[in-house]
Amino acid sequence: MAHAGAAAAAHRAAMNALAAAASVGGDAGGTIDFLYLSISQHVLALDPTTGQELWRTKLPQASSIVTLLARGPYVFAGLSGYVHALDRFTGKILWSNELKGLGYGQVVMTMPGGTDAGTDAAAGAVQGDADASAAM
Repeated sequence: MAHAGAAAAAHRAAMNALAAAASVGGDAGGTIDFLYLSISQHVLALDPTTGQELWRTKLPQASSIVTLLARGPYVFAGLSGYVHALDRFTGKILWSNELKGLGYGQVVMTMPGGTDAGTDAAAGAVQGDADASAAM
């Protein structure tokens, strides 16, 4: 989707204006967020009020099960022994970690509370407590 970034930005602005006017919020910032889902080896963002697809990203690995964790500006996708960090507004893959030596099974993720706690997304590294890890 060539217009995905512009569509996501327009959606975010419209939803933030709606949230401010209606005093409705989906997160600590008082904004209404996207609905993230996975199917096959794709991650998608939908407008939760209309169901309109905002962006779609095909992940490089093939798997019928993709685990998602949305936190702060990131959507983390785990599948087939890999973890990918995606920009939550555009779907662009920011980094990937092969999780070498752990096999190709289903990836289960968790992260302590807070918007970005525990993750250095720019480096693709996990910082701090063991709860901020991807496990197989």
